[in-house]
Amino acid sequence: MGIFTKLAQQIFASVDETGNPRTISEQEVGVWGTEVEASLNNLGQLLSASVVRGTKAELDAVVSDYEDGDIGLVVLDPNTSLQGVYEKAAGIWVKRSGLPDAASAQAAQAAAEDAADDAQGSADAAAISEYNAAQSAADAAASAIGASPPVALTGLVGSRGMMPTGFQAFTQMNSRTRHFARDNINRVQFLFGNWYFSTGESPGLGNMTLTAAIEYPKGRIIPLQWSTNPSVVIGPGDNAPLTDPAFVSIPDGAEFWVRTFMTLAEGCTVCEVKDSVGGDLAEYGSGELTDKSASGTITNSASQYYCYGPLAIVGETHKPSILILGDSRNHAAPSAVHLDAQSNRGNIAHAIGGQFGYINCAKGGSTMAQLIASHTRIVALKTYCTDVVIQHGINDISAGASGATALSSVDSIIGYFSDKNVWTATIEPYTPVSSDGWTTGGGQTVDASNPQRVIYNDGLRAIRSGVKGNFEFADDVESIRDSGIWKVADSGVAITSDGVHLNDNGHQLADNHGSIDPRRIYRYPEPVARWSTRDQWEKGESALSWLSPNAINRSRLFASKSADQTGIAAASSVTISWQNIDMRGGYFDTTNNRWYPPKGKYRVHSQIMVTAGIEDNQIAIMRARQPSGIVIQTGMRTKNTSAFSISVDKVLEFNGVGDYIVVDLNITGTGDKTVSGNAAHTYLEVYAV
Repeated sequence: MGIFTKLAQQIFASVDETGNPRTISEQEVGVWGTEVEASLNNLGQLLSASVVRGTKAELDAVVSDYEDGDIGLVVLDPNTSLQGVYEKAAGIWVKRSGLPDAASAQAAQAAAEDAADDAQGSADAAAISEYNAAQSAADAAASAIGASPPVALTGLVGSRGMMPTGFQAFTQMNSRTRHFARDNINRVQFLFGNWYFSTGESPGLGNMTLTAAIEYPKGRIIPLQWSTNPSVVIGPGDNAPLTDPAFVSIPDGAEFWVRTFMTLAEGCTVCEVKDSVGGDLAEYGSGELTDKSASGTITNSASQYYCYGPLAIVGETHKPSILILGDSRNHAAPSAVHLDAQSNRGNIAHAIGGQFGYINCAKGGSTMAQLIASHTRIVALKTYCTDVVIQHGINDISAGASGATALSSVDSIIGYFSDKNVWTATIEPYTPVSSDGWTTGGGQTVDASNPQRVIYNDGLRAIRSGVKGNFEFADDVESIRDSGIWKVADSGVAITSDGVHLNDNGHQLADNHGSIDPRRIYRYPEPVARWSTRDQWEKGESALSWLSPNAINRSRLFASKSADQTGIAAASSVTISWQNIDMRGGYFDTTNNRWYPPKGKYRVHSQIMVTAGIEDNQIAIMRARQPSGIVIQTGMRTKNTSAFSISVDKVLEFNGVGDYIVVDLNITGTGDKTVSGNAAHTYLEVYAV
C-alpha cells in the first residue's frame, strides 16, 4: 500500500534474508511505530468523517450544512492535490492531511463509500451480519435473566405514508418529503405505488420510472435500491417491491427525508399533500429536469401542493402501525386542513402522528360508497398495519344517504379489516351556511342532513361489530351533542372557516380535548423482569426491573473543552484544561483540572487533537498523572504539519483519599501549539469498572 517503509515481519525478524542472526534496530522500530500511529490517525479521520464527496467543489457546496470541527473527505478530485481530509474551521473547509493511500484511487473511493453509506444496501453482508448478531445478543441477554425478548413486528416506522390522489400533465418530478421516525430505526424499507384514489382507485397513466433515496441527517443521502438496481419501473396500478433494506440509524422522533425522481411520459402520479412551510420540496418538468434523488438542490415549483412520497415506511417496531381512512377532513388541500409542526394532516393524523407510523388513505371529496366500490389496493396496505382508524361518511350523508345506509357502508369497510384492530370516530357538523362567519351559534343554519348524521354518530357510539372502540370527536367541536352547530371559541373566535372543516383554531380546540387519544391504541404487554440502567433508576423508571447494586454506586466523569486551548508552549509539559464537566461522584478541582474519584478501579481514557503550531518530525508526549507520578504515557512523532490526535487508555486504582487524575501534553519544537476545543476530538472520560 506504500504506507510503511518496512513491514513488521521484516523489522522484528530474528534472522536476515540469508538466515543469519540479526539485531532488531531501534531506529527502524521507531520509524515503523510512527508510521503505524499516522496510519491509525488517518483511519480515525476516515471513520469520523461527517461527509464524503468526490471533488473539492462538491464538498464546498455543502459547507453550510456542517459545523466547525466536522471532518470531510475529498476522494476523487481530478486534481490529486485536492484529495484528502478536511476539517471545517471558521466556516470553510481546511485541508488537514492527504488520504491514507491517495495513490490508490479505487481504495480511497471504497473507503469513502463505506464511511458515507454506513453499511447501506442489502448486498453489504457485513452490515447484515452485524445487525443480526446484535439482535441475537439482545435476545440472549433477555433469556439470561429469565425474561422473554421484546417482540418486534414488521410495521410502519415513519410518519406520513402518503397515498397518491391524482395525476398531472408534467412528465417529471423531483420530490423531497419530510417524515419522522416513530420507533428507533436501524433497518428500513420503502413502498412506492403507481396508482391513485380520486373517486375510486385508478392506475397511473403509464409506466413510472423511479429513483429514490433516504436523507438523514440533513445533507447525508443514501440511495435506495430494488434487488440492487438503482431504479425501478412501476406498471400502471402496481406497487413496486419493497426497496432493499437501508441500514441507517435514526432515533425515535428524529426528522428525515425521502427523495424521489419520477419519470412518467403520460403524466405524473401525484400526492396532493406537499407542506412547503414544513420543508417539503417538489419541482415539476417535462424533459428539462435532472435526477436529484441522490444529490442536488430541489427548487420548489410555485405554490402548488403536488409531491410524491412513499406509501409506507417499513421496519421493525414495537408500536402499533395505523391506516387512516377518511375524506377531506383527514386529507384535503393545505388551505382547508391544518398541518401541525411535523406535517401531520387532518383530524386523525394530527392526533396520533406524533406517536405512531401511519399511512393516510384519506381523500378529499370521497365517499364510503366510492371506497366500497374500489378498495383492493388500499386494503392490501393492511399488511403493514396493526390498526385502522375510520372517520368517514360526511360526504355520503350530505349528498342524501340516510344514517342507516351510512352505517351499513361503514360496516362493510370494517369487514375488510377483520384481522386488524379497527377504530371509528364520530363526525363533526356539516353547516356550510352562516351569516356571520361561524362566530356565533345563532348565525349558523343547521343543514337538512343533520338528523342522518345524528343517527350515524349514535350507531358509532354503540360500537359496531368488529370494532375495538370509538373516538368521540364530534363532541369536541359541536356546541352540544347532535345540535349540528359548531362551537365558538372564546371571544367569538370561529373554529371553522367554511362550516365543513376545522380551521387552525378548531384543531387547537380538538387537541386540547384530546378525544382521539393515542394511549387507547397502545397495547401494553404483561410486564417482564429486566435490567435497568442507573439513569432509569434515578428517574423512577425501573419498576419491575432488576438493578445491579454496582450500577447504583458507579462513578464516572466526562470532561471536554468549551474552546480551543491556545498558547501551549513547545518542549514543556502543559496541563490540559477542562470546562465542561459531567460527573457522578467524586470532586473536580477546576483550578488544577484534577478529578478526585471515589475509591475503586476506573478505566481512564483521554484523547487530545492538536490543530495548529505543528512542526514536522517532532515528538508529542501525552501523560496522565496521579499524585504518585506518571501512570500512563503515549508518544508519537509528528508528520508534516498535519493536525493529529493522541490518546491514553488504561485501568487504574484510586484510593478515594488523595488520588486524582490529570492530563498533560508535551510537544518538542518551537512556537506555541493549539489543542482543539471540539468535544469529539479532545476529552477525558473516566468510569468505574
